Amino acid sequence: MHLEMKKPWTIEKVRLNLQLASVALLLVVALLASTLLSRPSRAKLSYAKEGRQFDKTMEVSKEKFLEVPHIVWGLNNQKIAIARAALTARYLNRTLIAPTLSSSVSINSSDAMPFTNLFSIPSFNHRCEGFVKIIDTPSVSARESNLDVAMVMLGSGRKWTTEKDKQHLRALTSDGYEGVAIIKMVGRNPFLWPDHWPVQDYASVLECLILTDSLQSKVDRVVRKLRRASSEIAQPLQGNGTANRSATDLKPGYVAVHMRVERDWRLHCRHIEDRALRMTKTRPHICASKEEIVRRVSVIPQLPKPAVVYLAMADAFLEDTNIMQGWGEDMVPFEKKKLGVKELYQKLPYIMQSAIDFEICKLADVFAGNSFSTFSSLVVMARTMKMKRRGVLNGCGTPMPSFAYNIGGPRPWVTNMSEPTLEIISYGSDKVGCLQPHAKTQRRAALGSQAYKKQTRPRLLHFEV
Repeated sequence: MHLEMKKPWTIEKVRLNLQLASVALLLVVALLASTLLSRPSRAKLSYAKEGRQFDKTMEVSKEKFLEVPHIVWGLNNQKIAIARAALTARYLNRTLIAPTLSSSVSINSSDAMPFTNLFSIPSFNHRCEGFVKIIDTPSVSARESNLDVAMVMLGSGRKWTTEKDKQHLRALTSDGYEGVAIIKMVGRNPFLWPDHWPVQDYASVLECLILTDSLQSKVDRVVRKLRRASSEIAQPLQGNGTANRSATDLKPGYVAVHMRVERDWRLHCRHIEDRALRMTKTRPHICASKEEIVRRVSVIPQLPKPAVVYLAMADAFLEDTNIMQGWGEDMVPFEKKKLGVKELYQKLPYIMQSAIDFEICKLADVFAGNSFSTFSSLVVMARTMKMKRRGVLNGCGTPMPSFAYNIGGPRPWVTNMSEPTLEIISYGSDKVGCLQPHAKTQRRAALGSQAYKKQTRPRLLHFEV
């Protein structure tokens, strides 16, 4: 059998084959890179870590959107619902279409109000750049006829567990929804959605909810009036032999107290206390009368003397006509009428009135609230974040202390940013994330400052773990 010998490769032929192999390798690398880049980056969908700065290079999809149902109830519930919707959009790597809000506490759709009546979208996107993004509804509506829309019904009931909901969200990131421009969630208000996000993520989004310029100017006006009142009270003292007072006592600051004494709250808190007593044989500290609040606020260690005290409350639900009485000599209470801003509030819908009060409480030198109130809890979260931005590790002390008045006395209060969900803040707790007060402080709060002084010599207040 004759075997034909192959001719040896020439240098030119070897060089040609190497060039072809290089081109093929480059094509494979390019194909792999384009495939990876077309998928949502898991790094982009990761949770915000405590103290982490937003990744300014992250690109939230500008051509894919999430639409959520109309948001209802009070300011605190609506804020949480907005944050939950924004974090869900982040998980899906989509831009949130600004939801409509409710101007009152009712669930009547006729009370619907544009998002931009309360919050500034440019300010939100500037602060949350690289984390979440919101787009105004008209900007999407103009193009919606040319966009693919997928209606998605969220599950509900006891069988719809948190894990089932998370699996459902994962399915919305699959290839089947890659070509869908708008995912429209149908059904429940986002406040009622299962919670998958840590407290730190919520705090990061809530920091981006900046009031419109018009509302912020009203906040500034009220704060100026409070500080002016504080200065006027301090001036006579400066000329009456008060050289021994500290600079903290005389500076033009104010104390904000979230007065949770309205009739709807009293019915709600008593119901929860009674139910807890039946189930656990212990009664939680939720309700606090006006007299208890006054007594406990009066013994706050950082309280300036005298103190201008702003009473943040829902006037429409208030039944106690003597709310301004019984505050003692060291506390000068102010509500909307006494401060001269009642007409300013009355011209605004309920949700805007609450938003102004929220900012006043957030900016106060000292804040006292109810740990079972979501409004108070969100105020403390905002104050805790503000202290963290300033590099203050122990927010339980100065310069912006917060206290819970419903747990047997003035308990120092900060938000625990390491909580895995927002459940404690959403539904109230006696865990205020701070040091426990010394027994003498509790005794003083129970007796009242005057009775306590008669029984004991004046001493510094101490706190122990």
